[in-house]
Amino acid sequence: MKYSLVFIFICLIFLGCTNKEVSGHVTFYIKGEFKHADKIQLFYNDNYFNSYSEKNSILQKIHESDSIQCLSFNLPEGYLPTRLRIDLGQNSKQKLITLSGLGICYNNNCKFFNTFDLLNSFEFNKNLKYHKKTGKLFLLEIKGEVYDPYFISKNLTPILDSLKN
Repeated sequence: MKYSLVFIFICLIFLGCTNKEVSGHVTFYIKGEFKHADKIQLFYNDNYFNSYSEKNSILQKIHESDSIQCLSFNLPEGYLPTRLRIDLGQNSKQKLITLSGLGICYNNNCKFFNTFDLLNSFEFNKNLKYHKKTGKLFLLEIKGEVYDPYFISKNLTPILDSLKN
């Protein structure tokens, strides 16, 4: 009987620790110059090893402009992602994006990614070449392959944990 109570107590503690419901709001920002109209899609995931789905994504339209545009992606209330994937559009005319800002906010606390942080916190696919001195992202078409420029965050848990405090 004593061992049964201890087992039940341990199970209750474990279940409480794995509860993913949290309060708070996460927003991801991209600020840059986009020369052609396109769509930027943010995929979010709360399990580092799961694949991405359209269900857990946010689509933003961008307009053709020589001015800097700021896109904000508001994740569902209480959702803490472990990874993000940022698809930089479907318009193959978009050959260059000049990034002037990238950030993630949890409630009112924000982490802005400088050049060094960007290279250490995100991985670029083969359709992207990043020039760290200028902040320019070159979107590359690869002959015989689907045009799909994107970058993926590394584990965001440490960053979001630091923003909670």
